[in-house]
Amino acid sequence: MPRDMVLLNMRRGDGYALGVKTKDGVLDVEAAGRALGMPVPADMDDLLQNGRGPALRALIDAVEAAPDGRFVLAEADVAYAPVVTRPEKIIMMGFNYRHHAEETGTPIPKDPPLFNKYNNALNHHGGTIALPTQAAREFDYETELVMVFGRECRNVSEADALDYLAGYCTGNDFSARDLQTLTSQFMIARPRTGSRRSAPTW
Repeated sequence: MPRDMVLLNMRRGDGYALGVKTKDGVLDVEAAGRALGMPVPADMDDLLQNGRGPALRALIDAVEAAPDGRFVLAEADVAYAPVVTRPEKIIMMGFNYRHHAEETGTPIPKDPPLFNKYNNALNHHGGTIALPTQAAREFDYETELVMVFGRECRNVSEADALDYLAGYCTGNDFSARDLQTLTSQFMIARPRTGSRRSAPTW
């Protein structure tokens, strides 16, 4: 994966497109690739799942060598999409910082609980959440660090862990607390009510 850049997923008609934040605005990767005759990743999922990092790096180098304002969008004009749209897994970690456990009166766990979300929990920067008021009344949210893995891994050492991380961004973990306390599992309260910002740093 190319490093030291901020990427974002944009809505484009019925699909998505990849953008790169620059000092002048957002580079439209698809438009630049088409104009320069260079193969580029179609969107964030194409970049991550198909190993298209070298193609993106080549495009960035070409654009930096010969800047062209035709490929740059004003950030205010960007229609954001979820940072990823086809993740294989969305795994969340509960009580992952001491203050949260203390404020909820929860003993600090030796092993933080894990729970899942589903693809329909993905939202975009500036997006809204439809509250399931027919089923719940007590809603809460937390700003979270979202880590996006770039490749499959297993039994990875702590020293090598960041080699598998494609990037990170902030996320809004939205919960229905009254549903959460109905059972010992978090799933009923949290899998359908989240959002993700769309400008990860890589």
